Amino acid sequence: MNSDLQLAQLVADQLSEWAPVRPRRMFGGVGLFREGRMFALVYDGALYLKCDAQNAPAFDAVQAPAFRYQRQGRTIALSYRQAPEAAIDDADDLCAWADHAWRAALSKSHDAH
Repeated sequence: MNSDLQLAQLVADQLSEWAPVRPRRMFGGVGLFREGRMFALVYDGALYLKCDAQNAPAFDAVQAPAFRYQRQGRTIALSYRQAPEAAIDDADDLCAWADHAWRAALSKSHDAH
């Protein structure tokens, strides 16, 4: 968990020019929030970004696996996909991926209302 928090803080620092991002511990990982909305999470040493029908082709193009976890013997899949590892070291690339994830988070939020 400590390494997840460290990675989340690194990502938040990398995204600081893009927007203020706050890491928050949750469900065994760390959620990344902008304006109170979660658009990314760090779990088990990997960064996952919000995915929807609009940005799914970009994740498919880099063969990004979906976020899944086990709960009471069942596999639960959430609408997050793993960010390309190279993006974490390239602030511009990471900001572009985060922007797509942010749009997905906003879209999901609007769909719920």
